[in-house]
Amino acid sequence: MSFKVIVFSCLMLSTAAAVCYNAATSNGVRNLQDNEYACKALEAGESSAELGRNVWRCVSGMLTNVTCNSLRWDNQNKICNWPQAFNCDPDQAFSQVPTKPVSDASTTSTTTPAPIAKCSPSNCDIPNCFCYGSRPNITLEETPQFVLLTFDDAVTISVYSSVYRKLLIDNYWNLYNPNNCSIKSTFFITHNYTDYSLVQTLYDYGHEIADHTVNHVSNTDLYSEVYSEIVGLRDLIVNKTKIKPNDIKGFRSPYLKIMGDTQYDVLRSNQFLYDSTITNIELQVGRRPLWPFTLDYPIDDNGCPNRPCPARQHPGLWEIPMNSWVGSNGFSCGMIDGCTVKGNDFTGTVDDFVAYYRNNFNKFYAQRVPMHLFSHASMFLKYETALEALGIFLQEILALGDVWLVTPSKLIFWMQNPISYNWLKYTNYSCIAEEE
Repeated sequence: MSFKVIVFSCLMLSTAAAVCYNAATSNGVRNLQDNEYACKALEAGESSAELGRNVWRCVSGMLTNVTCNSLRWDNQNKICNWPQAFNCDPDQAFSQVPTKPVSDASTTSTTTPAPIAKCSPSNCDIPNCFCYGSRPNITLEETPQFVLLTFDDAVTISVYSSVYRKLLIDNYWNLYNPNNCSIKSTFFITHNYTDYSLVQTLYDYGHEIADHTVNHVSNTDLYSEVYSEIVGLRDLIVNKTKIKPNDIKGFRSPYLKIMGDTQYDVLRSNQFLYDSTITNIELQVGRRPLWPFTLDYPIDDNGCPNRPCPARQHPGLWEIPMNSWVGSNGFSCGMIDGCTVKGNDFTGTVDDFVAYYRNNFNKFYAQRVPMHLFSHASMFLKYETALEALGIFLQEILALGDVWLVTPSKLIFWMQNPISYNWLKYTNYSCIAEEE
């Protein structure tokens, strides 16, 4: 399918506020002022019930898309709210702005740009912005313990038959979230060797399909090449399955190599919700685990070990950081198959693997920070005890009653609408229709 890239003109006004021109809103084509929100116009095929699901936000002269998923936009309170609170009326606090830019595009400004502010609660607020190093506005005791289980690379018949089907389709270990819906995981897939019929099956069971490039390469920062790898893979998934493009929400760069700001430009301009490439690890001991955050403001270099880090603002784009696991030898890793399990060995008995999983879980659980189980399926093909131990370990933590295995997009949804785990278990959160 084809994708249109729309370029929106922007103008720096004398008040230093940047205008977003020609936004197609539910109230017609409008020019939005800095930090103004407006419901997006319905696209072909969308019903009136979809109004308020997608929202424009003007940030420094650039339009960013906010998605409310099953909720609807409440422009009075500036949040994704329950459908009965839906409100797409224009915000009267913003005065009208000129309909056309008044400056000559050929004029070169000699003004030095103002430095970008640091992210803080005063300039970054949920649901659309979340600062690096922050945590949701809910008590530690009420916070669910989220676990993100993801797998990288091709979905082949071999890994499906040996790992995915037993763990996630047949649900051999009877793994259910506290609301009695099955656990959900995420697959960052590449094109080569992938069986798209199996991708469709995983999706049909409620698992998230994400982007890992067409050819598993990340050695370029040229926009056209990065675009071809990222959007090209999404196009392939859409053409070979029944998965819609807006259901492919996430991306992880191969080898955890960031393709500079170009990577984030491509993701944001093509309506991806999140990236999951930035690591949060050190060689030993590891760093304090982080909640996901948005890239509205650049993060310090020491907050992004796997440079080149994003140096510019990418408003509304979320980052699911790769928090550190620590192996038996004290060295840390971003993917769980990169740490030692016993001594200096990367394998061990079922008990060794359970202990490895449990020791790392306890670090996250003490702080109620989302724990990642990011891996490659080859780990479980190579070490059969690792899969058996994973099933046992997941049974153990789910029995605690406040642990949820969800996808990154569902985690972001909760962060935008945080509620206590005691209330969450009475919802259909992370369920598919057949489970409701």
